[in-house]
Amino acid sequence: MHIFHKRQGQMDINQAYFYTETIQDFAHLLADDNLKMVVVESWQYLVQNKLIEIYAYVIMPNHIHLLWNILSANGKESPSGSFSKYTAHRFKKYLQQYNPDLLMKFISDK
Repeated sequence: MHIFHKRQGQMDINQAYFYTETIQDFAHLLADDNLKMVVVESWQYLVQNKLIEIYAYVIMPNHIHLLWNILSANGKESPSGSFSKYTAHRFKKYLQQYNPDLLMKFISDK
């Protein structure tokens, strides 16, 4: 048992984690099969490069659940950071091309 609390999102190497990622405002972006494949392709890259092992996953219309083991960092990034960044960029590019009106709903004022 760890006696020190880790920040949310901070994961140790060679530890299995239950991970959840949710689409902003619970939008149902993952109802689109093309965007589901972005998620799967990102995982494939991380697995092929021996950064993660995946034991189980579920892709829901507005979020994903993943049971995975973090094997190594991706340069200076964590595999979860790489996954989030890659999928966000690919989602943005896809929505710019196929659904720019929907993309406008995700503009942040931060």
